[in-house]
Amino acid sequence: MCVNINKALIWESDVSNADWDRWDEETQRWYVGRVLAWGGRADILQLGLETVRRHLPHISLTPAVREFWEWYFTEGERHVDP
Repeated sequence: MCVNINKALIWESDVSNADWDRWDEETQRWYVGRVLAWGGRADILQLGLETVRRHLPHISLTPAVREFWEWYFTEGERHVDP
Protein backbone atom coordinates (compact mmCIF):
# COMPACT_ATOMS: atom_id res chain seq x y z
CA MET A 1 0.00 0.00 0.00
CA CYS A 2 1.42 3.36 -0.97
CA VAL A 3 0.67 6.11 1.56
CA ASN A 4 2.09 9.58 1.24
CA ILE A 5 3.03 10.44 4.80
CA ASN A 6 2.21 13.98 5.91
CA LYS A 7 5.50 14.82 7.60
CA ALA A 8 3.89 17.81 9.34
CA LEU A 9 1.90 15.32 11.45
CA ILE A 10 5.01 13.62 12.79
CA TRP A 11 6.94 16.70 13.80
CA GLU A 12 8.84 15.15 16.70
CA SER A 13 10.05 12.12 14.78
CA ASP A 14 12.81 11.43 12.31
CA VAL A 15 11.00 11.48 8.99
CA SER A 16 13.95 10.63 6.78
CA ASN A 17 12.51 7.16 6.30
CA ALA A 18 8.80 7.91 6.50
CA ASP A 19 7.78 4.85 4.50
CA TRP A 20 4.42 3.32 5.41
CA ASP A 21 5.29 -0.09 3.98
CA ARG A 22 8.36 -0.38 6.20
CA TRP A 23 6.60 0.65 9.39
CA ASP A 24 5.50 -2.02 11.83
CA GLU A 25 1.85 -2.29 12.88
CA GLU A 26 2.36 -0.23 16.03
CA THR A 27 3.92 2.66 14.10
CA GLN A 28 1.14 2.54 11.52
CA ARG A 29 -1.45 2.73 14.30
CA TRP A 30 0.37 5.68 15.82
CA TYR A 31 0.31 7.51 12.49
CA VAL A 32 -3.38 6.74 11.91
CA GLY A 33 -4.06 8.26 15.33
CA ARG A 34 -2.12 11.36 14.32
CA VAL A 35 -4.10 11.66 11.11
CA LEU A 36 -7.43 11.30 12.91
CA ALA A 37 -6.45 13.80 15.59
CA TRP A 38 -4.56 16.40 13.55
CA GLY A 39 -4.91 15.60 9.86
CA GLY A 40 -7.32 16.81 7.26
CA ARG A 41 -9.58 15.19 4.71
CA ALA A 42 -6.71 14.65 2.26
CA ASP A 43 -4.68 12.83 4.93
CA ILE A 44 -7.62 10.57 5.77
CA LEU A 45 -8.30 9.79 2.13
CA GLN A 46 -4.58 9.09 1.60
CA LEU A 47 -4.78 6.41 4.30
CA GLY A 48 -8.05 5.01 3.04
CA LEU A 49 -11.12 4.40 5.12
CA GLU A 50 -10.45 0.67 5.39
CA THR A 51 -7.06 1.39 6.98
CA VAL A 52 -8.75 3.73 9.45
CA ARG A 53 -11.43 1.11 10.19
CA ARG A 54 -8.81 -1.62 10.72
CA HIS A 55 -6.69 0.40 13.14
CA LEU A 56 -9.44 2.29 14.98
CA PRO A 57 -9.98 -0.24 17.79
CA HIS A 58 -6.28 -0.17 18.63
CA ILE A 59 -5.43 3.53 18.74
CA SER A 60 -5.67 6.10 21.49
CA LEU A 61 -7.98 8.98 20.63
CA THR A 62 -9.90 11.65 22.48
CA PRO A 63 -13.45 10.57 23.28
CA ALA A 64 -14.93 13.01 20.76
CA VAL A 65 -12.73 11.80 17.89
CA ARG A 66 -13.35 8.13 18.74
CA GLU A 67 -17.09 8.72 19.03
CA PHE A 68 -17.19 10.37 15.61
CA TRP A 69 -15.32 7.56 13.86
CA GLU A 70 -17.31 4.82 15.60
CA TRP A 71 -20.50 6.60 14.51
CA TYR A 72 -19.14 7.02 10.99
CA PHE A 73 -18.37 3.33 10.55
CA THR A 74 -21.67 2.16 12.07
CA GLU A 75 -24.13 4.71 10.66
CA GLY A 76 -22.55 7.71 9.01
CA GLU A 77 -20.81 5.95 6.16
CA ARG A 78 -24.09 5.23 4.40
CA HIS A 79 -25.08 8.92 4.60
CA VAL A 80 -21.78 10.50 3.54
CA ASP A 81 -20.09 10.40 0.16
CA PRO A 82 -16.29 10.57 0.69
